[in-house]
Amino acid sequence: MNARFLDHENLQLRNSFLHKIWPGFKLSLLFSFSSFLFFINRLEITSLSLLLILALYHFTGIPLRYPYEKIRSLFLIFSFIFIFQLFSSDIWTSLIVILRFTDLLLFSELITLTTSVSQMMETLNRFFKILKPFGFQPKKISLTLSLTLRFLPVLKQITYEVSESQKARGLEGNLLTLVIPLIIRTMKMTDNIAEAIEVRCYN
Repeated sequence: MNARFLDHENLQLRNSFLHKIWPGFKLSLLFSFSSFLFFINRLEITSLSLLLILALYHFTGIPLRYPYEKIRSLFLIFSFIFIFQLFSSDIWTSLIVILRFTDLLLFSELITLTTSVSQMMETLNRFFKILKPFGFQPKKISLTLSLTLRFLPVLKQITYEVSESQKARGLEGNLLTLVIPLIIRTMKMTDNIAEAIEVRCYN
């Protein structure tokens, strides 16, 4: 397994103040912060929020290369959003929109880096129990959300490995040579997960 993925695993096992906070509170904080960003239209506040998030990364012991790599991987998407936003507003509003996305992205990444999957699943399971009278199944919902959060970094790693492999073969720039192997490896991974869940007789 790649060292970058192992780093992600090790970060969840650290013992910083943010790791010790109850997962339910962290998820509530993420929801509150998302709502806060939605109503904020001031560049200085969104910029300050970004600085505070980066400070949290530092004090949690997470290298700043993690948020840097996250932003860099989405640079083209952010550029497209910024240019598109310019057609309907001014440059300052466009910057605020980008900072909103960046703040939310990095803060949610920080939460997942400091919360194990088991903690996340247990917290979500407790939360969704209130929906049980309406026919929802809390365990299945929490498992689905937890697996989604857990395997986003894995999918990112697979994409990186496939991309590097295709570059070595001189196939860089061909979208099909990236997408097809990515789909195949992802389907194999989901089959393995499904088999593991079935073997454990999970409902």
